[in-house]
Amino acid sequence: MRSLLRCLLILLVAWPTGSGVADAQVMPTEPSRPFSVSVADWNRKLAAVEEYVSGVGRDPARSDEFQKITNDVEATALAERARAQRAVNTLEQLIAALGPPPAEPDAAEDPDVAAQRAQYKADITDYRGRIALAELALARAASLEERISALYFERLTAKLRIRYPSPLLPTTLKAALPEAAQVLTRIAAAPRESQLRLFPRDIGFIAGALIAGWLVRRFLLRRFGRDPAVAEPTFTQRLIGAFAEGLARGLIPAAVVTVVLVRVSIAGPELAGPFPHLVALACQSLILFILATALPRAALAPDMPQWRVAGLSRENAQQLARVISFLAAFYAVDFFFFRVGEAFAGGLIYSEELRATYALLFNVVEGLGLLVLLRRTLWSGEGPRPEPEEATEPSEADEPPSQRGRPVLHFVRRLAIVLTVAAIIGTVVGFTNFGTFVINNLLGTGVVGGLLYLLRGFLRDLISIGLRSQLTIERLQLKHRARRLIRFWLRAALDLLVLIAAVFAIAPVWDIPVLPLAEWLIGVLSSLQIGSVTISMADIATALLVFIVALVVVRWLQRGLAERVLPETQMERGLQHSVAAGFGYLGIFVAAVVAISVGGIDLSNLALIFGALSVGIGFGLQNVVNNFVSGIILLIERPIQVGDWVVVGTNEGTVKRIQVRATEIETFQRASVIIPNSELLSTSVTNWTHKDRLGRVEIPVGVAYGSDPERVRQILLDVAAANSQVTKQPPPYVRFKDFGDSALIFELRAYLYDIGQIIVVSTDLRFAINAAFREHGIEIPFPQRDLHIKDRNAPAGVTADAGRPTGATADAPAESAADAESPPAATGIDPEKPS
Repeated sequence: MRSLLRCLLILLVAWPTGSGVADAQVMPTEPSRPFSVSVADWNRKLAAVEEYVSGVGRDPARSDEFQKITNDVEATALAERARAQRAVNTLEQLIAALGPPPAEPDAAEDPDVAAQRAQYKADITDYRGRIALAELALARAASLEERISALYFERLTAKLRIRYPSPLLPTTLKAALPEAAQVLTRIAAAPRESQLRLFPRDIGFIAGALIAGWLVRRFLLRRFGRDPAVAEPTFTQRLIGAFAEGLARGLIPAAVVTVVLVRVSIAGPELAGPFPHLVALACQSLILFILATALPRAALAPDMPQWRVAGLSRENAQQLARVISFLAAFYAVDFFFFRVGEAFAGGLIYSEELRATYALLFNVVEGLGLLVLLRRTLWSGEGPRPEPEEATEPSEADEPPSQRGRPVLHFVRRLAIVLTVAAIIGTVVGFTNFGTFVINNLLGTGVVGGLLYLLRGFLRDLISIGLRSQLTIERLQLKHRARRLIRFWLRAALDLLVLIAAVFAIAPVWDIPVLPLAEWLIGVLSSLQIGSVTISMADIATALLVFIVALVVVRWLQRGLAERVLPETQMERGLQHSVAAGFGYLGIFVAAVVAISVGGIDLSNLALIFGALSVGIGFGLQNVVNNFVSGIILLIERPIQVGDWVVVGTNEGTVKRIQVRATEIETFQRASVIIPNSELLSTSVTNWTHKDRLGRVEIPVGVAYGSDPERVRQILLDVAAANSQVTKQPPPYVRFKDFGDSALIFELRAYLYDIGQIIVVSTDLRFAINAAFREHGIEIPFPQRDLHIKDRNAPAGVTADAGRPTGATADAPAESAADAESPPAATGIDPEKPS
């Protein structure tokens, strides 16, 4: 401890306090590279780019290179501008710290202060010049980027507009078929030009690949494979099972082909000539075919509908798998023959007729396969199974793919059909490059779209699993409705992110530059101009993310405070709830302020706006404000607390929650009553447990006349003393209340440790009193009454008694003459029963 204090003392003594050191801390540091060198480098690079786009030594293949050079200049210019702007801000703060110069001409300023002020102003002028040069470089770079993009699209358009001879003309076929035969002959003769021999080690490699593939296949199927016994697997389970099944089915042939590919890649003189390249192309085509057939078939699962990733019927899944396998086979052959010319020395130069005929064959067949694949009826089906929810909550089924986003999917499908038909027609009339470009890119787009669909489903399933976890249900105390709302917004944000990812993933497939697209998107997200207002979607998203994260942290801390910290402080339960609730409201306020600050909103402007709207808000939301203030008063004064037994008007129950607007009371019938906080302060409230839970129970009981009152009193006191819930101090006592019509009325009054147990204790006491009275022979009488029925044949003043029980004391009123004429049964009184 002494050594620690000694170190702290040394640090305090050595702490810099001079103005020079302070200025060194606030003054901006110069970059390691002089600014003039950076400007010269920018000018040199931008001049080279301008020379390229102006047509002097233009090489279309170098567009991407010059685009990258322009982006580098933009990045460094932005960094220099930001550094200079920070320096200007710092220097302006230092000038403000010096104070204004003397206003009177005769007043002289301190020479050191004046010199420092002049130096700061000169530095500001220098940095503002740097900002101007950086902005000039940025403007030049932006202009050059637009010209490079225009050149790129101009080159692409020119390439697609090249027209070859129509492949349907007899002259085209006459010239193309012999040339195609020559190419096939050279391919067939390639093995004879190499000394192909099969070495024992090659057989060993192939055998080892087979064994390794079989072992890995067995492991994948056992560990991650699909289990037919599982009736409703989740989307994640179906996706993992599909990948495991697809890899396992294609692993053994892919392993053998990979061994052959590696063997020919490291071949020596024995495999000279074009043969190794042809074998490598064939192996690559086979691997492409294996993966393109095994994975989709495993995902479609025609024979296991519960494990099917897409919501399709069995017939559609089988037909879709066949079409994909056909397209994969034909594309693999196209992949081989399209690159076969690279295997021969010097390459093969194809004539325009052969190119047109080749494109006709493959583009038309692949286009027809795409049209079959795009049929509307092929993608209709059963829809996926519901997602499992908690047992206590209703399950929610996802919409099938044919219903979810139907307008967008139909538009994309129709657009793909139009492009496919246009590509086929273009190929037939001689626009070979256009047809090949569209068909190949549509196939690539389909692959990317399928992968993104699987990724989207996987992430949506992860969201559902996360919201059903113990963390969200118990730790964060999110109810089902709140979790459904959060899941909706998270999935909406996920769909937006997947859409953006699809744009950036599909753009390279169609040879669209990604960098300009990314810069445009960044510009839209960072500064969306609407009139004179600039909205930054990125700042808004960041603010929302910060608010959500802060809210989660506040909820977590609030729960820890309520469950772990406050119970150890010996506070009352209601006070603990008030502290935890106040901490939660304070945390929400802090999270909102931080999120607003992160969003770039000036709090002073908000204060002005709220001040201007305060009058209108006061009139329009006065009830809400009244309830809010009343809720704060309830939390501070605590006339009622969580767990109290209260009676408010006709509502009686236990306080479950005190919020800023209303208080929730749960009745003994388990119904929730929401009472505005202002009503709790303006009306009388009966709180049975305000200061303590001590309460009194009254048990009235009647005994027959003739019973010993002292004996009855002692029995009642003994019964009360025998109950563990009855307090010793104050002790129970008995009141002799009244002489009733049929009984002597006593009342047992006992105090309970917990008034919340009044129903249970009163029931137990009544059982015990009844048993004690039976044991001691004390009778509890029932109400009795004498009925006097007048006989019309009897002399005046004489009555006949009917059905008079023993000990009856009450007389019935005399009946009228009309009633007396009716028989006794007609009066509705059974003479055999007491009324």
